[in-house]
Amino acid sequence: MRHRLLRDQPARRDRGCRRSGSRTAAAGARADGGTPRVPADELAYMLKDSGAAGVVTQTEFLPGLTGAAAKCPALKALWVTDYEPKPGAPPVVRGFEELRAPAPSAPFVDPILETDVAAILYTSGTTGFPKGVMLTHRNLVTNCESSLKRITLNRKDVTLCILPMFHSFAWTAIVLTSTRLTLKCVIFSAIAPPRPWLKAMGEHGVTLLAAVPQIYAALAR
Repeated sequence: MRHRLLRDQPARRDRGCRRSGSRTAAAGARADGGTPRVPADELAYMLKDSGAAGVVTQTEFLPGLTGAAAKCPALKALWVTDYEPKPGAPPVVRGFEELRAPAPSAPFVDPILETDVAAILYTSGTTGFPKGVMLTHRNLVTNCESSLKRITLNRKDVTLCILPMFHSFAWTAIVLTSTRLTLKCVIFSAIAPPRPWLKAMGEHGVTLLAAVPQIYAALAR
């Protein structure tokens, strides 16, 4: 599983991807990728480094995130997709439905440029704290189009995403290509055990699986 870190953008050159019909779109937010399976100190570092205004996550990851959020006073909210109100929950924890509020009536007059940063993906940080890799709209679109030149797909195809979304491979080979062609995309939050997503491949008629060598090696056993 993964988090999505949403950042407010004060200047056009930093304007990021917008989510239609939500407060995130109204803020001109940028999506940054972070992994929940790191220590709270590293999560706090990524939140501060990216200037994240909020995080979209799930209940199972709240313990580590609330600890990290306590060190990030600029963080406005932890939006939880499977949110259930609980007594004593920190005020920063909110339901994802809050992001579905109507967009403001006044449209943006500041255009998005292809050179604007659309996302920041964080490295694994094997030699220190994770490094934020800035990707522009042009980066994402070019990678998507390059993938489509190598893979023949039509709108009846169904894709499966089991790769972590804080890596570019999942975005370019699966998420963006599926969005570009309006394909059905089946998303799983964990690679192991493989039985659930292998079963889902048959149930949903998956025709495209993009994976790394370790996954193919495990399937060959």
